[in-house]
Amino acid sequence: MNKGDFLFRGIWREDEIEIVWRPELLRDTTPQIEAEIARRWEVLLSTKRYVFDGRLCRLIGYSAGAGGVVMTAGPTSYREYHGTNPRADIEDSQRANPLAVCCGVHTSDSKVVVLRRSAGLPESAQRWHVIGGHVEADTHVKDNRVLPFQAMRDELKEELGLDAARILDMRCIGLTRPEDTLKPELMFYARVNAKARDLRGDWEHDAMQGLQAERDALLHFARKYPMASSGRACLEAYAGILE
Repeated sequence: MNKGDFLFRGIWREDEIEIVWRPELLRDTTPQIEAEIARRWEVLLSTKRYVFDGRLCRLIGYSAGAGGVVMTAGPTSYREYHGTNPRADIEDSQRANPLAVCCGVHTSDSKVVVLRRSAGLPESAQRWHVIGGHVEADTHVKDNRVLPFQAMRDELKEELGLDAARILDMRCIGLTRPEDTLKPELMFYARVNAKARDLRGDWEHDAMQGLQAERDALLHFARKYPMASSGRACLEAYAGILE
């Protein structure tokens, strides 16, 4: 799988994204890799508070075009992600590569919401990010299809308290796989029926801002402030749509 801020970009509706669930397609591994996963996990548990080994969806392949996006996914876990993705000494087929989602939330008062991640989190602590999270195998797989839009709606509910009824429009705008995490992440925008000042972040965040929903304002923030790599890519992708 390739890597970079933008593996593909566009604008797709929910019915134009298909992710086929293939539970038999496991990552390649060796006893040495599994031992290193166990060692790194124990170190993480000893140093970070908010750690959970959830069952996730591993992105295996994809194609994208004007007519839609087709992907294939199999099983993995957060523990496998932590123990494989940062490593430069293994093959990409041996990495967990869990699929994640992130979203530029455009409020009714023309703001785009960004939040600063809390210090105790295992990833991107004290960096700014848009709303995001993982696609979970237990809740976002149905009838052998993976449901990334549902995963994104769940994150908006969990992190901002936004019910599905307040989401006026949501589109997928691309896929990023940053160099630092190698985690594939589908990028979205969502226009919501809520003002930025009325939103409150959850326990994962210690600050929130509403950026002016204009191209230059989003690009300025993305390039000046410390951000999670996928959050920066999402702001830049959405800024391109606002041109």
